[in-house]
Amino acid sequence: MSKDTPETPAAPAAAAGPTAPSTPAGPELKRVTTEYVDAEDRLRISGETGDGGVLVLWMTQRMVNRLIGALAQWLEKQSGDVLPVEVAQGVAMKTAMSSLPPSPPVKPKQNETVAAYLVQTVDLNFSPARCVLKFKTSATGPEQARLAFDAKHLRWWLGILRNLYGRAEWPTQSWPDWLAENKKPAGEERPLVVH
Repeated sequence: MSKDTPETPAAPAAAAGPTAPSTPAGPELKRVTTEYVDAEDRLRISGETGDGGVLVLWMTQRMVNRLIGALAQWLEKQSGDVLPVEVAQGVAMKTAMSSLPPSPPVKPKQNETVAAYLVQTVDLNFSPARCVLKFKTSATGPEQARLAFDAKHLRWWLGILRNLYGRAEWPTQSWPDWLAENKKPAGEERPLVVH
């Protein structure tokens, strides 16, 4: 994993629960690299599909902000009632981030044509074991891709998003406190550029 292109493996495949038969399922992403692209002021999610191809999803800050609350709530339910939520989730987040393994970023092969979509809607399916994000280009349109996470993999991805929000200088005030803490590791400071 490079500092500029954090990569997260998707959760192991498992039954995702019922899906509407009228909505065709998009390809399930096996690994993703999530990057902040300054020129676009958006997040780019490059995902590896089951057949080894690459698909690109663009997400605005507004869209990601809408996801954070629901994903954080699902994680909070996973911890039970043993400790206060802030403590349990803070510890779980630090533990998950310390175990994030390095891996190469998802990139298209040379001369590979890559489908790219601006995400307008994300449908969420939750089960006790995992959550599934279904990315669409419109509320009534077909699913372009899906990404499944178990709790550990979701914490990795949310940690990556938190770091990218810091680099993008996007606010995190709508995030839960346990997730919004953005303490950058030494050497990760963003250089100040004045034009």
